[in-house]
Amino acid sequence: MTISIQLPEDMENRLVHDVGHDKSFFVIEAICEQLDDIEDAYLALAVSENIRTGEMRTYTIEETRQELGLNN
Repeated sequence: MTISIQLPEDMENRLVHDVGHDKSFFVIEAICEQLDDIEDAYLALAVSENIRTGEMRTYTIEETRQELGLNN
């Protein structure tokens, strides 16, 4: 995939000269850093939709304790 990003000249100079990496490096780093959070958000939306439509259900703490034999 090819992405084109226009940064202000001073910002690009700081990245290249001060930090030593090009724009591509920072774009890849930013995407990698956020990817897990984005995937988690989509999974949470899918689960909540499944609960809303009745495809999945939730359990109370009492039901969970009962199932695990933790009633004591």
